[in-house]
Amino acid sequence: MPRGNLYRWDSDQPIGEVEYSLYNESSSAWHGELIFVEYRKIANGDGYVLKLEDGRHGRCSLNKMINKAVSGFPTMFYYMFRGNEVSKEERER
Repeated sequence: MPRGNLYRWDSDQPIGEVEYSLYNESSSAWHGELIFVEYRKIANGDGYVLKLEDGRHGRCSLNKMINKAVSGFPTMFYYMFRGNEVSKEERER
């Protein structure tokens, strides 16, 4: 799985490293699923920036999915994300 980092929208410090899967992407929007490499519990909602492995950045909102532990997955929080790519000008602000 590709790896990236999740940040709060107002900070340069990463919240944590994530593994993600993109389900649908275009030049301006994408969505998928992510899980933190090390345990983190965060609030649902807007206010995050996801930096993908290929260097793209995007604002995103997260929604916690049902715990997959019953399906044999580790007891960690899985999140669905939906976002759009941040322009170069916005990244430099």
